[in-house]
Amino acid sequence: MIYTGYFDKIETYKEKGFTPVSIAGLAPEWYDGAQYKKLAPKRDWWQKWHDENLSNEWYCMQYYKTVLHELNAQEVFKDLQQFGEKIILLCYEENGQFCHRHIVADWLNKHHIKTQEFDLNLTTLKQTEITR
Repeated sequence: MIYTGYFDKIETYKEKGFTPVSIAGLAPEWYDGAQYKKLAPKRDWWQKWHDENLSNEWYCMQYYKTVLHELNAQEVFKDLQQFGEKIILLCYEENGQFCHRHIVADWLNKHHIKTQEFDLNLTTLKQTEITR
């Protein structure tokens, strides 16, 4: 099982026994934990999406084409296991906001690797719902 969350709640995740793993292109300056850059968005198209206010659909297409298409989900899962049994993949956006960790969760789930977003409001774990 893989979980997803965001940097601002890292202390809560640690208290619950998670090992944080950044999948951001650039982690916060204060972050000194594990990183898995293979799942990070590519800076060139991310900047274009951000600056030109392009659609989330465009972002998803770029992410699949330049990141996920190049990866094997089972190999990614094996790579992530090196960080521990109870990991949480982190990026910046809060729950409910569009971000690449939800795309990653959807991709992993489609490859039969159960992935869930940690719901801090309910202090439970729930299946990630992907909205594009």
